[in-house]
Amino acid sequence: MARVLPSPRRLAAAWIAAFLLTAAPAFAEEAAPPPQVVTIKMDRVLAESAAGKEAGRKLEALAEGLRNDFRARERELKTEEQAIAVVRSQIDEAEFLRRVQAFEQRRRQYDEDRLDSEERLAATRKGALVELRRQLAPVLQEIMMRRQARVMLDESQIILAARELDVTEEAIRAFDAVAHPFEVRLPDPE
Repeated sequence: MARVLPSPRRLAAAWIAAFLLTAAPAFAEEAAPPPQVVTIKMDRVLAESAAGKEAGRKLEALAEGLRNDFRARERELKTEEQAIAVVRSQIDEAEFLRRVQAFEQRRRQYDEDRLDSEERLAATRKGALVELRRQLAPVLQEIMMRRQARVMLDESQIILAARELDVTEEAIRAFDAVAHPFEVRLPDPE
């Protein structure tokens, strides 16, 4: 009996069917589930987002204002100290001691005010950071839901991670879209 060879069309169809049947599990294996973990560079989000930059500018303006105030006070103290030295030989000992004590009191007050201002500025920085993180939290939660992630880790705590897990740029763009301005001001001195 003569053997009938399949037509080229049937042969091609058989090859395609065989390929699809054997390749289907391989394709399924390659389509991995979404990552359970995403990474972020929080320092970049806080520094490079529009809200973070604005808070940084406001904090720098406050710090510069304080530096200028203290430079002016320091110049006044230096001028007063020089004036006391000039009149030293022209006034009696009691008057000289009174002026020196008054000067020392102003110098101590200057030092106390400077320390207080540094503490107030640090508290203002901390408050701005708390507000930025408060506004950022829902953005990060939304990214986690969209990425079907269960954990978000700061990249500073990770030794090695795949680049596609990093959501930093996505977080900056999303935060820029929803962040609203907030007041950054020094608390009143105590």
